[in-house]
Amino acid sequence: MKKDFWVKFLATGFGCGYSPIFPGGIGAILGFVVSLVVFLLPYSWRIIFIFCLSMLSIPISTRAEILFHEKDSPKIVIDEVIGVLIATILLKNSGWVQIFGFQVPLFFFLGLLLFALFDALKPFPALRTQKLNGGLGVVLDDIIAGGYAAIILLLLIKII
Repeated sequence: MKKDFWVKFLATGFGCGYSPIFPGGIGAILGFVVSLVVFLLPYSWRIIFIFCLSMLSIPISTRAEILFHEKDSPKIVIDEVIGVLIATILLKNSGWVQIFGFQVPLFFFLGLLLFALFDALKPFPALRTQKLNGGLGVVLDDIIAGGYAAIILLLLIKII
């Protein structure tokens, strides 16, 4: 069915979730790339984009769980994309620095790492929300991890 193709395509982050190694990590890297692109939008549009993507990802993830016959399937990585977007939403600049001859958006990279840390640790209430049924459980814990990452990232930027 054509609708199922699009659900899988979006839920897996354009196919990134099919990676045989660390599909969630690959999804977070996709989130990093998407956050760099979304950063170019005016701030209010970024908020609208992330909100709409978050709301759409819940039914998409619910349907993807059914299609993959698995609760919070590792193939579903749209939630990692959202988590990284939330982790970097408050950034005012990218903090480009040169590392080993490469220009790197330092603050976005820190946002990615902090999101990955909080996604792995599942601090309260993320672990509880992950147990919710359907796409809400899939997405909400990553929204929370992204929120924690955004707060810590802002604190780090103030210190730096």
